[in-house]
Amino acid sequence: MPDRERRKTEHELISALKRDLTDDQRDTLTQLERFGWTLKFVRHPPFQEPTAVILNRTPTGSR
Repeated sequence: MPDRERRKTEHELISALKRDLTDDQRDTLTQLERFGWTLKFVRHPPFQEPTAVILNRTPTGSR
């Protein structure tokens, strides 16, 4: 039985997703993360730039 954990942490998974983004997308995501948005996954449409899909878990109307 292996001694090393093979599953990646959430931080490692998000870091891997961020590598797929353009510089501008990474900069924008950094700003949005300050307001509670998180990167969920990245779409890779053929012949287009990757598309970041983000989620805000903050309930609507709360501040």
